[in-house]
Amino acid sequence: MASPDFMARVYLKLTWVKVTGSDALILTSLATRSTSLEVHTEVLQSRDDAAQWILCDYYFVEPKAMLVDDTLPVGLEPLKCETFHRKHPTVEASACSSGHWLSKEDFVGPMQDALYYAVFFDIAPQHLLAFEHGLITEAQAIEELEPKTARFHLWQSCMELSRWVVLEAFREAAGREEHSSMPHYLKVRAQLEEWQRSPRTHDSGYSLIMS
Repeated sequence: MASPDFMARVYLKLTWVKVTGSDALILTSLATRSTSLEVHTEVLQSRDDAAQWILCDYYFVEPKAMLVDDTLPVGLEPLKCETFHRKHPTVEASACSSGHWLSKEDFVGPMQDALYYAVFFDIAPQHLLAFEHGLITEAQAIEELEPKTARFHLWQSCMELSRWVVLEAFREAAGREEHSSMPHYLKVRAQLEEWQRSPRTHDSGYSLIMS
């Protein structure tokens, strides 16, 4: 289950990597790295390309303030990285009546059903508050009305305040489909036409293989 320690971490570093070595050895090395750096690491693997991973490192303080060796294990080729700061809302199924999430007994290797998405937004400066309020309202509706949605985390870029990412997880593909048809989602999607400077983008169809 997602621990209080995990939920208290307010900085997220996303690192997109290409896998060039043994998955099992790399995951073991990443677990050792997480312990050494005192970070909480989740690893997402693309369902379309098994060699495409996203490392999600959760920190208590901004990573650039940490004077540590953050070398990636052999077998991982870094492609790009970004650092974000947690913003409300934070919906995590472990804290909801709908059930638990991220319990170790729930997965061995890729989870069979859960789908992870990273959705990126570029918001005009004059609409930042409206966007954040809109996403908070949406998260409240998700927590009440969408039992198949297991995660909805909102993060703002540390480098560019107009850039945001929502990390979502759905217990099954149908959860994503249902979410996309909900009135609260459709309302926010329509408002994005006013708020955003450029169309949103997303990385879709990932499985959690380490947490």
